[in-house]
Amino acid sequence: MDTLKTLNQHGIEYAINVDIPGPEAASVQIEAVPKKEVPDTSIVKIRVHNKSGKPLPDGALSIRWELLVIDMHSMLYFPPSPEDMSRLPYWWGHKVSCANSSLPFFVFYNRNSHNRFAFGMLNQVPETRFDFEMSELKASYTFQVQSPITSGMDGAWEEKLYLSRANLPWQKILSDYTSFVDAGWPQARLKVPSEAFNPVFCTWTAIHHNVDQEWVLKNAGLAAELGFKTWITDDGWFTEKASFADYSYTGDWKPSLIKFPDFAGHVQQVQKMGFKYLLWVAPFMIGQESAAAKTYAHLLQKPIDRLHFANLTPWKQEVSQIIGDMLENLMSQYNLDGFKLDFIDSVRPEETPDNTDYHSAGEGVYMILSEAVDRLIRIKKDVLIEFRNPYANLASRRYANLYRASDVPINFPLNRWQVALERLLTPDRAVLLDPALWHLNDTDENVAVTLINTIVSVPMVSVDLQKYPKTHLDLIRYWIGFYLEHLDTIIHGEFRPEFLRGFLPVIRFTSQKERIIGVYEDYPIQINDGPSPLWILNASSRPFIDVLPNTFSGLHLVITRDKFGNITSQESMQFPIPCLFVEVGGSLEIINLQFPQIRQLS
Repeated sequence: MDTLKTLNQHGIEYAINVDIPGPEAASVQIEAVPKKEVPDTSIVKIRVHNKSGKPLPDGALSIRWELLVIDMHSMLYFPPSPEDMSRLPYWWGHKVSCANSSLPFFVFYNRNSHNRFAFGMLNQVPETRFDFEMSELKASYTFQVQSPITSGMDGAWEEKLYLSRANLPWQKILSDYTSFVDAGWPQARLKVPSEAFNPVFCTWTAIHHNVDQEWVLKNAGLAAELGFKTWITDDGWFTEKASFADYSYTGDWKPSLIKFPDFAGHVQQVQKMGFKYLLWVAPFMIGQESAAAKTYAHLLQKPIDRLHFANLTPWKQEVSQIIGDMLENLMSQYNLDGFKLDFIDSVRPEETPDNTDYHSAGEGVYMILSEAVDRLIRIKKDVLIEFRNPYANLASRRYANLYRASDVPINFPLNRWQVALERLLTPDRAVLLDPALWHLNDTDENVAVTLINTIVSVPMVSVDLQKYPKTHLDLIRYWIGFYLEHLDTIIHGEFRPEFLRGFLPVIRFTSQKERIIGVYEDYPIQINDGPSPLWILNASSRPFIDVLPNTFSGLHLVITRDKFGNITSQESMQFPIPCLFVEVGGSLEIINLQFPQIRQLS
């Protein structure tokens, strides 16, 4: 049965096609309801029902429409790219959303950051294809969205669409879309304990696969003294033979006795230093040289030859038991506090074996990881699970509570940019920076700028602390300490990144007790009235901050600190002031002298 219906919403005509195989008749109902609280926004319900009451055969939904490019200059899709946010995509585009990749939402907006068209779907789990093509002759895009149709025993299937042309900032549209998903799909979510927001030290960029017990214990001792509270032992703990981008020896997940002669003992030692201990595992990954490659040969997808591994298929329930057993055994045997689960996005949804146990690959991934993490929660209710940006989406809130930026080594602007968008998408998760990394001979100024960028969310660092100069360690100590002192404002206060399309020069953090403005580019800032004190962190390239004309006025105490946190001056200043001087990597603390709550200086 092939049913085609049309729907006109907000000046756009949508062709909605429902394809259900077989001779039995199915009813297709489409209903559009305006959102009362958001103008020019509709929720469209598509319901397919088998008239016989029998379960629907698996089918397909296809939606096609044309979008005229009028007052549109940028596009946002997840995982995001600065390139897309800086210009419109041309000539063709293809994206796939699934439980283990992206999410079914995109928004076009203008150079003033106001929405011009947003499209989203309620169901976050199945693999959904987005294809678009630009027409230069028409100055338009043609879109086609395809998603599978499956049903339960009641013989019905339902999807809801989010359509918006509201003239509102794209950040508000994104927030409204996530609220729509939360209301329509009240999924269980993995708890985010307070420890999830602690500073993280990771082994990866510091030493790669050469990590061993001695290195961990020496660096953990230094990291604890610098203020870090979560430890991640990354790839390499299970083999002496690994090399970069070669995953031949993954899959057995047993510690190397040469590198870690007493794995349980060293975990306990690190925990006694005050750390939560997380271990890197790629749960679907089976290396070509592992014993697991033979044991699970019947469950493997096609190999990814250049990386020397294949993934366990997400279509088989047997895989749930395999992954659950492996993670549970590791946590129980070594008293781990959680895992960094990697390469979830490398599982290929298009590879469908015979006799599947799930309706879609996305459903398989979702169920397998949900069941595995539920087993871990029974061991430790505050388990920590880290996911990487490409699959740190709305679906993954079910089984992950640490969402990390993608790999961007040494690129602190892109690190900051990724984290800001992830925080807007999932404000209920602990969002981590990709590990901060810099050369041991870099300048103190550059290190301070890197660290100011690193504390825009949960900071993570990965350098060999034993080799780095004392000044670099002093900078880490100060800025990690600053993060911990102001964590309530940075993490739990109002978070307002000031995007200029693909550019992010300023972020504002506000709580009831204080404000922080991070300045990351040579860009003027507006200062408005608000809680005192006001902190300004200078991660620009100039030893001053330009201030735009504003309503911020009156007598204020201005405390200037250098990059190490040492006070270099204190003076009363009458605002407004067009320019504030502070060294690169330093900070300003501005206290309103009209209020008595001046805290003790430090």
